[in-house]
Amino acid sequence: MLEQPNVTFDLPELDADPVSEAGVVLMGLDARRLLAVLGTATLTAQPCTAVLLVDKAWHQGVVHIPFDEAVAAGAAQWRKHRAALAAADDGVPRSGGPREAWVRMYGTAVRALGERMAPTELTCLAVGWYRREELDEVTHGL
Repeated sequence: MLEQPNVTFDLPELDADPVSEAGVVLMGLDARRLLAVLGTATLTAQPCTAVLLVDKAWHQGVVHIPFDEAVAAGAAQWRKHRAALAAADDGVPRSGGPREAWVRMYGTAVRALGERMAPTELTCLAVGWYRREELDEVTHGL
């Protein structure tokens, strides 16, 4: 007789680190959406760009960042930091469990890039390292 798989859903711990929880959520995005989040984080992390976006919102009441531009900005960041992530990788095979994988990939991102960048960018790059084959495929055509 075949055993039935365990399909219960585990809620996160109440005291779980918010960055880790965000990382686990980002792991569920497709590659283009992940790159768009990274691109948006990158665009808004730059002081001059943030000022321009706020000025546009002030005068026009809304800010639009076209999806393809956000993806392109994320792809540029991915290409910029991929080699550093590869150099910092510990070579341990990736886990299939998202929370376990998150801890390892975030550690790789911190070793590669330090904590010198905005948390959203670091989080996206950590998830990107877990899903590097997909991001490489998507960014290859951009």
